[in-house]
Amino acid sequence: MIRIFLSVAFVFTLASGFSQDTAEGSTYTEILYDSLYVERMIHDAEHYFEEQKLDSALFKSDTALYAAQVLDHQKLSYEIYILKGNILEKHPKKSSLAEANYLEAIAMAKSFNRLDLATNAMDCLFHFYDNRKNYEKALRIYRERESLLYQMDKEFGAVATQQLNDSISHLNGELRNTQKALMIQKDLRSMFQSFLYVAAGLVLLLLIILFVMISRNAKKRKQLQDEGNQSLHEEKTNTLDKEKLLANQTKELGRKEQEIGKLRYLIGEQLKYQDAITKTVNEGLADIISESRLQLELIGRDPSGKLAVDKYMALQNLLTKASNESRNLSGNIFTTKGTLAERIESLCNSYVRANLKIDFTNKSSTSKVNALEQMALLNVLNELLDNVDKHSEATTVSVLLSDADGKLMLHVDDNGRGFDVKTSITKGTGIRKVISIITYLDGDLDIVSDSKKGTHYVMKL
Repeated sequence: MIRIFLSVAFVFTLASGFSQDTAEGSTYTEILYDSLYVERMIHDAEHYFEEQKLDSALFKSDTALYAAQVLDHQKLSYEIYILKGNILEKHPKKSSLAEANYLEAIAMAKSFNRLDLATNAMDCLFHFYDNRKNYEKALRIYRERESLLYQMDKEFGAVATQQLNDSISHLNGELRNTQKALMIQKDLRSMFQSFLYVAAGLVLLLLIILFVMISRNAKKRKQLQDEGNQSLHEEKTNTLDKEKLLANQTKELGRKEQEIGKLRYLIGEQLKYQDAITKTVNEGLADIISESRLQLELIGRDPSGKLAVDKYMALQNLLTKASNESRNLSGNIFTTKGTLAERIESLCNSYVRANLKIDFTNKSSTSKVNALEQMALLNVLNELLDNVDKHSEATTVSVLLSDADGKLMLHVDDNGRGFDVKTSITKGTGIRKVISIITYLDGDLDIVSDSKKGTHYVMKL
């Protein structure tokens, strides 16, 4: 798809140049296939990118990429893929395409064995995943980048070790040459001794000279050996420092993984705790309230009329208040058994409000939702219904459970006065709680609110 787009852009660029004179048209193709032209297109793309003209920047980068691929210029193609990834990441409609360009840059850097460029592209891809809160992919690309860095350090160490071995071999050769020279000098000394016995003083002087030369050579050899040992020690120290740094980074990464695991565990435990409270309230207060209502209805139908109407209504209000109080105590009233649809219907029916009507419709056929996920979804719905009841001034609420494209979907619509979604996400504790639970379930939440049309919530799991 990218190559097709680049081809169209290239044809469009050629067509725009046909209005020039013949001389300019004859040299345009030569300029297009020149690396200077590619660099100029890159410069124009960067200029448009700085001015936030993303579509123009994207067009220039695509044109540059086509020309670089025609020239088979891998280094320029790598730079253009990185630039395109940066442009697409800021684009409001095409940000998801940035990932493909970063991956192309990584593959291209590896193809011509530039691990340093590959790690730079991986760093861009890591920040892209991190900004989109895709922590799993961010962690994977982070590990791959650290592996390449370790490989680069290892290769550098191997080259340095080889250079050190070459230096040692050279020194050994020099030592052998020196030994040969010493042997020659010893032979000369023997020859002079056989012919110059009478010149004892001269022989003694010659011996002194030879001794000085030997001492100097030994000192020089020792100095060279000390320098070699010092270089080897420094190289080992640098290697140990790099290994220590890598170990610290690995430890820090493990600590972050443990923190993420603890966060998931705490959220799960919180939901289990809420589920336990709900079971306790339903098993205790629900039976008492139901029995009280039954007795009250029997009293209300008493033909003798001994119980006054006002007392009947007072008792009715007290029981309703007791039901609402038990619901506030548990955080939500709904059955702890049954399917998800049955539990949602129980939650909707638990809202007893004179001016609020809640309708529930089930169009879902899925049953593959575990107890913990059911409890999390019910907590979300409970929080949304509380917000509608307390803040929206709505009179009707529609709750729909359905399936679409292999996903479980929950719609909640009200006819209330609406609210500012961005402000609520920043400051509202209820909406942030809903978002955190949906994120825990690896789902998506869309909110559309209008002062005249009410608020529409869509949750996809």
